[in-house]
Amino acid sequence: MDACTRPSHTSRQTRAPQPLRLAVFMSLALLWPTTPALPAAPSTTPNDEATLSTSPASNYELGVEAVPAGEETASFAARLTETSTRIARNVTWQVFDAEGAMLLDATSSAASLPLSPGSYEVRLELGAVNFQEAFAVPPGGAVTMSFVLNAGVLRVLPRLGQNPAAEIASESRIYALNGIAAGQLMSKSTQPGEMLVLPAGTYRVENQLGLGNAVAVSDVVVKAGVVSAMEFDHNAGLIRLAYEGQDASATAWEVRQGETVMIGNLTGPKADVVLRPGLYTAVMRAGSRLLQRDFTVTAGETGIVLIGQ
Repeated sequence: MDACTRPSHTSRQTRAPQPLRLAVFMSLALLWPTTPALPAAPSTTPNDEATLSTSPASNYELGVEAVPAGEETASFAARLTETSTRIARNVTWQVFDAEGAMLLDATSSAASLPLSPGSYEVRLELGAVNFQEAFAVPPGGAVTMSFVLNAGVLRVLPRLGQNPAAEIASESRIYALNGIAAGQLMSKSTQPGEMLVLPAGTYRVENQLGLGNAVAVSDVVVKAGVVSAMEFDHNAGLIRLAYEGQDASATAWEVRQGETVMIGNLTGPKADVVLRPGLYTAVMRAGSRLLQRDFTVTAGETGIVLIGQ
């Protein structure tokens, strides 16, 4: 694995773009097997290397080998960059004939199928990267198509204070900032550290940690063939709400800050919320009872708010 650089930054809890606490770039060599890509003709470069989503002109290499009549085939593979020799894994391949009938629907590193001479279309998808391209199988020909995805990988890792927050539910939303997909939601993940495949380009990443107002936003450049790791340090605290009464099955919670309802529609005797530092009020309804308690949130700390008997 290539050497890493670790610039250090901190994400603020606003909707405006923020610097990252940590950005790590490493080679993707360990993510794809060492099988060499299919030999093919020179590639056709897309109109814009940072187009995002489907390129105006798919970047692929095409090769045709002579075979006996009746043994015609089409084979497909993909790699992240033009210079990479590693075939991408878990690509979804679909092949359609001229009438639109699906002949292949498979997820694998590479795909191959026998085809009669004629016109077809292949579609591929890997994460937020997708292409579709028409091709023809000539009589007595075995066609190979090797796509260059011009893609990288993004990992989002939320932290609460200085500690990883893997046990707290979170959601990351990734929006394109450039190319033909600018402004579009390109990917969403609820799994911290998930490998998200994205076309090379600039993105805005929003990460919400748990239920509450702990939201961090920052921009990142995803480079082809590179893993970019973003580590968000949330300036927030974890609060565990709990009801001690006997009729706990009929409980509903609200969390307010002043007159503003920050969180509503929480049900059950217990609930975990993640909030920015400040003074809040927990309001709990249990049957006909209405109880409330003020509490203070401190960044990086876990607090317990008990209401009831």
